Amino acid sequence: MATMPGETPVLRDTPRLAQDGTIGAGLKPVFAPLTVVPAADGLTRDEFLRAAAPAASLGASDVPVWLVHRLVLDMQLACNAACNAAIAATTHRPAPLNRAIYLLLILRCDRSFSDAAARAAGVAAKPTGGISVSAIAASLDQPFETARRHANALIEDGLCERRGPRITIRPAMFERAPLRQLLRDLDRIMTRLVGDIAAAGIALPSPHEREHDNPLAAVAAAIDLSLAACEYGAPLFGSWLQMRVLGAAFAANTRQITANPDLSRYFANEAPAPPNALLIPVSPAEIARMLDLSVATARRHVRAAIDAGLLARERGGVIYTAELLALGGADALPRVASQRALKTLERLAIEGYRLDELGAGDPTAWPGEAEPFVDKH
Repeated sequence: MATMPGETPVLRDTPRLAQDGTIGAGLKPVFAPLTVVPAADGLTRDEFLRAAAPAASLGASDVPVWLVHRLVLDMQLACNAACNAAIAATTHRPAPLNRAIYLLLILRCDRSFSDAAARAAGVAAKPTGGISVSAIAASLDQPFETARRHANALIEDGLCERRGPRITIRPAMFERAPLRQLLRDLDRIMTRLVGDIAAAGIALPSPHEREHDNPLAAVAAAIDLSLAACEYGAPLFGSWLQMRVLGAAFAANTRQITANPDLSRYFANEAPAPPNALLIPVSPAEIARMLDLSVATARRHVRAAIDAGLLARERGGVIYTAELLALGGADALPRVASQRALKTLERLAIEGYRLDELGAGDPTAWPGEAEPFVDKH
């Protein structure tokens, strides 16, 4: 990934999917028991789970790539939903879906993050923050004019400002409720992902000793992992929007598999593939609600995916196909996503963050403040 000289390298990854396919406000662990699991291949739920039991325990050396991929995908959708909500709360109107990606990148390059990381590491902070339009375009592999258009829109909306050649978050935004809430949401989303990975039986790395904590470490990790999808996922799908639509369909289809610990472990890898009986069809209207799109836009992208053989019509909506899973090669996308997630956890541990204590701090309590921010609204 290319960045401009002297600028922060950025990796090119709210609410969890609710049972009705919408993105709700609850931030509960994903491993919550479901009351009903449809029969699969003629088996009752109990018979199916008993048959799955031998594969339920995961070996330490066997990374369950599809299990982690489902968790990461849910996390990425949640990060974008939280960011879209922050933009809408600030501007009082919905924003294009891709706008959240640009805001997350600019937020990640804000000096607040480098200052917090430097303080925790006991080193001198960088003298500048922000990111140029050229670096935004290079980091996201987008045309310069596209990056400039989104940056200018964020400046006009009062979320960002220009400081010389760099774009940064407007300082006053850090005192406003929408951005404060976004920081808390991103912190909780990352906390939940760590908890879900641990609940899946994957050992968490041990933290390195640090004199000071970095209150923004989990937020930075959430942004990095969310933006990572633009690097490893978007090239396979042709556009960010198509990637999000297909990701939302896959997440909704596999919702009960992700939410059930036995099913999630049984389908932890490429084989066996979940039978169609366990997939929940999702309608274009549900995808539109999940991504805050118009129904017409969601329907257009769903139709294109059906024509490409990536989605198939089922009663009640659409489900993903084997062709979608095979994009880029068998296991390619989930393997990259799971490796990126585990490397992100390793980086958090190197930075001294105790993964078993994530969520204990307040990402809105900046270094030097006497008391954490309290939202009075």
